[in-house]
Amino acid sequence: MCHYNTKPTEKIASMILDAREKRALRQAELIEKYHLPVMSFTINAPGETKNNEIINKIFLFGREALLSLLNLENIKIVAEFTSEALPSGPEAIFSLEADAIRLKELSLSIEEHHPLGRLFDIDIIDCDLNPISRKNLGYEGRKCIVCNNDAKVCARSQRHDISDVIASFNRIYDDYIRSSC
Repeated sequence: MCHYNTKPTEKIASMILDAREKRALRQAELIEKYHLPVMSFTINAPGETKNNEIINKIFLFGREALLSLLNLENIKIVAEFTSEALPSGPEAIFSLEADAIRLKELSLSIEEHHPLGRLFDIDIIDCDLNPISRKNLGYEGRKCIVCNNDAKVCARSQRHDISDVIASFNRIYDDYIRSSC
């Protein structure tokens, strides 16, 4: 089970924000260098802790699923940045020879159908630095892992106690591990 503090300290929040800003810069640099869309993969980890053994395992399972799907679809990875040691959690950024809309469709298939997909966050940014959203493709927003309502609404309103969100995160992971044995 993961153990989290419930409220990020200002220092941790600042480190996470800094890491996210650096991710945006890496994405833009890859797009500028290769003139190809990018796929960014991170984990939706609730609470202050964004990096621990379980989160890294979830990341590796997701990265493996992404790489398998890209290989199956014959999508060439031109460049990749991966780090498992960032304050904002593990991340991978891929520069890919594929249409951005097709990449979003593929990412949604993993987020929607992989047993850990609710914990994955896969973003696609096109060659003009525009994020491709679920709504661009007619999909509803992501569902809350506690109540299945709109995740953004639950997060903004802090509808659920962080311990309930963490318990749901852990349950999804534990169920996956049990089903894999």
